[in-house]
Amino acid sequence: LLDALDAEQQDTLVETFRGQVGRLIMDKHGFRVMQTAMKRLPDKVPMLVAEELLSDIWPFIDSPHASSVAQLCVEQLPADYLSIAAAALDDKAEALACHQY
Repeated sequence: LLDALDAEQQDTLVETFRGQVGRLIMDKHGFRVMQTAMKRLPDKVPMLVAEELLSDIWPFIDSPHASSVAQLCVEQLPADYLSIAAAALDDKAEALACHQY
């Protein structure tokens, strides 16, 4: 279904996610929606997810659903954005690296 959307429809869909990423990725069905959207719209959704998660990643770390979305997000972020993400998480790097998810 996402493949059939034109650019304007894709942008509208992405905007409906704005401000909802945290809620969606914590939900057992919502995280699948976000994963699918990130895979089908890799130039739009991972950046939105990163923007919303980087400000406060800790509430999502203990969720296997949210963690899987965060991992996919990191895999899909453009290389130049990864340094920004790494800097934002720098003081948490050791704890994140040792975490079960």
